[in-house]
Amino acid sequence: MAIHEQSAPRGRALILLYLTYFIGWLMTSALGFWILLQLRINLLDIFVALNLNRWAMGAVDKFGIVILGLGWLIAVVLAEYWLRGGVKRNRLWPRLLRLLGIEVLLLAVSYGLQAVLS
Repeated sequence: MAIHEQSAPRGRALILLYLTYFIGWLMTSALGFWILLQLRINLLDIFVALNLNRWAMGAVDKFGIVILGLGWLIAVVLAEYWLRGGVKRNRLWPRLLRLLGIEVLLLAVSYGLQAVLS
């Protein structure tokens, strides 16, 4: 047994971990969608700040939302796999907190960029 791995949880503890994993996954997925919407605003703000062709803004908006949406979908699937693996290895909480930290950092950067560009 590795030093960092703990014994696998059983019974009620395992059910509680899976419930926490599912709620955490839903929460991080919703927060990720909010990040997607904020990044879309950042993309449009940058477009306006660079004073690019206004006619192309619609195309940038539509293609941007498709690309951001695909990125969000991939991130949701990877987060689900990673968090579920955390349940199996009894490392759910550190993984969930790390994922939330990354999302909070992305939101901070996005809101900072919005403040600078407004």
